[in-house]
Amino acid sequence: MDFSKIKLIFLDVDGVIAKNFMTPTTPEMLAALDSLTSKYHVSLCTGRSVQSAKHIIDGAELKNFYHVLETGSKVLAPGGKFEYEKTLSKDEINKLIDMTNPMGCFYGVCVNGEWIDDIKEVSSDAITILSINTDSKEKTREVLDVIEPIAENFYISTLVSSFYPDGAHIHITNKDVSKGEGVRYVKNALGLSKENCLGVGDSIGDLPMLKECGIKVVMGNADEETKSHADLVIGDFEDDGLIKFIQENLL
Repeated sequence: MDFSKIKLIFLDVDGVIAKNFMTPTTPEMLAALDSLTSKYHVSLCTGRSVQSAKHIIDGAELKNFYHVLETGSKVLAPGGKFEYEKTLSKDEINKLIDMTNPMGCFYGVCVNGEWIDDIKEVSSDAITILSINTDSKEKTREVLDVIEPIAENFYISTLVSSFYPDGAHIHITNKDVSKGEGVRYVKNALGLSKENCLGVGDSIGDLPMLKECGIKVVMGNADEETKSHADLVIGDFEDDGLIKFIQENLL
């Protein structure tokens, strides 16, 4: 595969750079990311907030690059300022919670980069993500079916759960945002095209990002549906798949 035109690399975080948001990124991974920075623009593209991604941005010396955060609700510009932020209203969120609460889900909302478990504690409308969290594939499907009648009012992405092997984080954001929209914004800001971009992901929620990239790389730990969209499937996270890919193909 020819990587000679690649100038911009988009990386999901959980399942790609870190096992999940509860585990730290290893020094070896941070060093591998840092090794890319002299040759490429390296952008995180993640559901994480800037607070949750900060140790990666700082540890891998990525502060001078764009980052797509909170599932595309925010784009962080070089130097640390947000280019844009798109939010949800509390009324919208309460309606979604009322619809899905009988299924025994648990919830989180992202406010000013912080995850809060109880929406009653939120005093403003600066909510960028509602995360409906499930513990099984069946419950995930039930939730998606229940909210389908109003799905056109939002952007909905399904991420691998950090808590349950078969569960999911169903991220609901403003209908005008997604990882793909964030990637397009960064490409335009840098004056680059699809052929200049490479993306690495591990879940269905990464497909909008991958579709904007000329080379789509998927982790070995991804589900089969996500792998079917890949140009290249690399090793599992647990086997240092991304580190080996970087060392063998991008340096």
